Amino acid sequence: HNIIPSQLILQGTLRNFDNEVLEVLLKGFKQFTSDFAKIYGCQIQLEIPNSTPAIVNYSYKVTGLIDFCNNSKYADRLVVMPKPSMGADDFAYYGRVLPSLYFQIGVDGRGNSHSSDFIVQDTVLKPGLEFLISYIKHFLNKQ
Repeated sequence: HNIIPSQLILQGTLRNFDNEVLEVLLKGFKQFTSDFAKIYGCQIQLEIPNSTPAIVNYSYKVTGLIDFCNNSKYADRLVVMPKPSMGADDFAYYGRVLPSLYFQIGVDGRGNSHSSDFIVQDTVLKPGLEFLISYIKHFLNKQ
């Protein structure tokens, strides 16, 4: 005999690279669940509690950062990721208002980076801060 549950809960994470695609996905989920409920005579409660927009860098800012690194002492430390990251961050909201550039500084640490047990090695703090200050000075001098 088949057992049919009285309720089903599906959970997951929705991430994307393009905010227009996000809007299409959200509308598609709403339409699908509505149609499914009508066809099969069931109730569906769709909850999407957080739809953080995609982080979209402005290409001229990316090029500017790469040029800065390649023409400075940081050239051998620059790693350009071959594929976009699916990381989500509240920083994406800034990019909706101002041209933005989101990048990561690699750190040597222990523990999970999204938990209270993450410990950054002190030895990376000074070089990371020096890089940020150098890039900010470079950027401001070009304005």
